[in-house]
Amino acid sequence: MASNAPLRNPRLYQQIATDFRKLYNPAHAWADAISMYLSLPHLRGFWPMTSINENGDVYDLSGQGRTLTNNGSVAFGTDGLVSYVNLATSGEYLSRPHEPGIDITGGLTAGCWFKKTGSETAGKILGKWIPFMFSLSGTVIRFQIYNSSSGSTFATYSPYSNNQWYFLAGRYEPGTTLAIRVNEYSST
Repeated sequence: MASNAPLRNPRLYQQIATDFRKLYNPAHAWADAISMYLSLPHLRGFWPMTSINENGDVYDLSGQGRTLTNNGSVAFGTDGLVSYVNLATSGEYLSRPHEPGIDITGGLTAGCWFKKTGSETAGKILGKWIPFMFSLSGTVIRFQIYNSSSGSTFATYSPYSNNQWYFLAGRYEPGTTLAIRVNEYSST
């Protein structure tokens, strides 16, 4: 999750997006783009699921020290070079307690790799409960922003297929932008 500050290096962001779209494969994209992520300004957290402790808690590789707690015995695996978390039941999730350093008070860029393998048609993918979340609703992937004064707004992508990797990137700039990028597709 990147911070709420304006994007200071749009060319770097575009290069990352281009690399992911070009490769269509999380293993290749991961190998080519990891160092670019760590060079993003104002990075608040980076959890690539590659470094976990004996309790299954996920280390934050951004240098911020924001470990995610494993709730419900989340299982981890790999697909080629890509580490992933398998959220098989609704009681399995990774969490981080609220703290001011990850409050979102302005713009936001968030992203993750996602692959659905089960029959469920609704659920959370990634988010900070309020104010943002990637989620599933039927055959739609949603990027949701919640504003206490105006409620929720969504950018959507549809349809997606089971057993296929997708790179999800959401961008929010208050009053101007709410967009989801999925591989090569962009929707505002």
